[in-house]
Amino acid sequence: GGSRGYTAHSGEGQKIVVMKIPGEDVNVLHTLIHEMSHSRLEHLYRKDLPRGLAESEAELSTYLVGAHFGFDFKEDSTAYIKGDEQCKVVDN
Repeated sequence: GGSRGYTAHSGEGQKIVVMKIPGEDVNVLHTLIHEMSHSRLEHLYRKDLPRGLAESEAELSTYLVGAHFGFDFKEDSTAYIKGDEQCKVVDN
Protein backbone atom coordinates (compact mmCIF):
# COMPACT_ATOMS: atom_id res chain seq x y z
CA GLY A 1 0.00 0.00 0.00
CA GLY A 2 0.95 3.59 -0.39
CA SER A 3 1.23 6.39 2.10
CA ARG A 4 -1.99 7.38 3.82
CA GLY A 5 -0.61 10.48 5.46
CA TYR A 6 2.36 12.72 5.98
CA THR A 7 3.73 15.47 8.20
CA ALA A 8 5.25 18.55 6.59
CA HIS A 9 6.37 22.07 7.36
CA SER A 10 3.82 24.81 6.84
CA GLY A 11 4.13 28.57 7.21
CA GLU A 12 3.16 28.34 10.88
CA GLY A 13 4.87 25.14 12.00
CA GLN A 14 3.89 21.62 11.06
CA LYS A 15 0.92 20.35 9.10
CA ILE A 16 -0.43 16.81 9.29
CA VAL A 17 -2.37 15.42 6.34
CA VAL A 18 -4.28 12.14 6.58
CA MET A 19 -6.26 10.61 3.71
CA LYS A 20 -9.52 8.91 4.67
CA ILE A 21 -10.74 5.93 2.69
CA PRO A 22 -14.46 5.26 3.25
CA GLY A 23 -15.04 2.45 5.73
CA GLU A 24 -11.50 2.50 7.12
CA ASP A 25 -11.95 4.56 10.29
CA VAL A 26 -9.47 2.53 12.36
CA ASN A 27 -6.82 2.92 9.64
CA VAL A 28 -7.36 6.68 9.69
CA LEU A 29 -6.89 6.73 13.46
CA HIS A 30 -3.73 4.61 13.11
CA THR A 31 -2.33 6.97 10.46
CA LEU A 32 -3.24 10.09 12.46
CA ILE A 33 -1.50 8.80 15.59
CA HIS A 34 1.53 7.78 13.48
CA GLU A 35 1.83 11.24 11.92
CA MET A 36 1.24 12.97 15.27
CA SER A 37 4.05 10.83 16.67
CA HIS A 38 6.41 12.11 13.96
CA SER A 39 5.45 15.63 15.00
CA ARG A 40 5.81 15.08 18.77
CA LEU A 41 9.14 13.31 18.24
CA GLU A 42 10.28 16.30 16.15
CA HIS A 43 11.36 14.12 13.24
CA LEU A 44 11.17 17.03 10.79
CA TYR A 45 13.90 18.79 12.76
CA ARG A 46 16.13 15.75 13.35
CA LYS A 47 17.82 15.60 9.94
CA ASP A 48 20.56 13.26 11.19
CA LEU A 49 18.01 10.57 12.13
CA PRO A 50 17.80 7.75 9.55
CA ARG A 51 14.32 7.54 8.03
CA GLY A 52 13.94 3.89 9.02
CA LEU A 53 14.58 4.72 12.66
CA ALA A 54 12.13 7.65 12.53
CA GLU A 55 9.45 5.41 11.03
CA SER A 56 10.06 2.73 13.64
CA GLU A 57 9.87 5.27 16.47
CA ALA A 58 6.62 6.70 15.12
CA GLU A 59 5.10 3.25 14.63
CA LEU A 60 6.08 2.06 18.09
CA SER A 61 4.51 5.23 19.50
CA THR A 62 1.37 4.48 17.48
CA TYR A 63 1.17 1.01 18.96
CA LEU A 64 1.64 2.28 22.53
CA VAL A 65 -0.85 5.15 22.25
CA GLY A 66 -3.38 2.90 20.58
CA ALA A 67 -2.99 0.25 23.29
CA HIS A 68 -3.45 2.91 25.98
CA PHE A 69 -6.81 3.83 24.49
CA GLY A 70 -7.93 0.24 23.87
CA PHE A 71 -7.01 -0.17 20.19
CA ASP A 72 -5.10 -3.24 19.04
CA PHE A 73 -2.61 -2.06 16.44
CA LYS A 74 -0.15 -4.91 17.12
CA GLU A 75 -0.64 -6.71 13.81
CA ASP A 76 -0.50 -3.55 11.69
CA SER A 77 2.41 -2.03 13.61
CA THR A 78 4.44 -5.23 13.48
CA ALA A 79 3.81 -5.63 9.76
CA TYR A 80 4.72 -1.98 9.14
CA ILE A 81 8.03 -2.20 10.96
CA LYS A 82 8.95 -5.63 9.53
CA GLY A 83 7.70 -5.07 6.00
CA ASP A 84 8.59 -1.53 5.09
CA GLU A 85 12.09 -1.45 3.60
CA GLN A 86 12.50 2.12 4.83
CA CYS A 87 11.90 0.90 8.40
CA LYS A 88 14.86 -1.46 8.39
CA VAL A 89 17.31 -0.32 11.04
CA VAL A 90 20.88 -1.38 10.37
CA ASP A 91 22.91 -2.46 13.40
CA ASN A 92 26.33 -0.87 13.56
